[in-house]
Amino acid sequence: MQETRQQIIDILKQRDQATVDDLAADLDLTPMTVRHHLGILEESHLVAAEPQRGKVGRPHYIYRLTPAAEELFPKAYHLLAERVLAKIKEQYGSEEAREILRAVADDLVAAQGEPPTSQPLAERLVRVEDIMAAEGFRVRVVNGDQAAIEVCNCAYRHVAAQHPEVCELDHALMEGLLGQPLERVKHAPTGDNCCRFEVSRSTS
Repeated sequence: MQETRQQIIDILKQRDQATVDDLAADLDLTPMTVRHHLGILEESHLVAAEPQRGKVGRPHYIYRLTPAAEELFPKAYHLLAERVLAKIKEQYGSEEAREILRAVADDLVAAQGEPPTSQPLAERLVRVEDIMAAEGFRVRVVNGDQAAIEVCNCAYRHVAAQHPEVCELDHALMEGLLGQPLERVKHAPTGDNCCRFEVSRSTS
């Protein structure tokens, strides 16, 4: 991102809100220059403006970050997940951790309704692809001689590197959404280029 606009975002993060004059003073820029950069940030849905109450005459605005801008700042969710999983494994063991993760997957499947097992396999695979994308996974369905699902970008890859048990979650989730078992034949945490789950030939 352009340096001045990044500075504006950083200031708004620290101050929660600011006017054009506030930003101009902090950045040692003219108000016109600041408005130009704010306009670009508004078009990108990173900054929102609202009228400043109590002012008369020409409208004055207060600028704040949008939720989209908040996502630009580093997050440490994976560190929390790693610590929680480590403690679960320490107290209950790896198998119990897997059971808990499978139970989480069951809840996610239940939220999507009953798997449409009466639908053709190709349609069910597309449904899995769409739902997994909404969960943060980049999934590719392969419908050649062997029907398969390839997870090219795992939403839990940082956690899986330390705790491969977490892979039980997406495996169980995809099986539940598809309504039938999947065999994992590639596993990214062990060095493969992706995770690949194949549908049994007897059921495909």
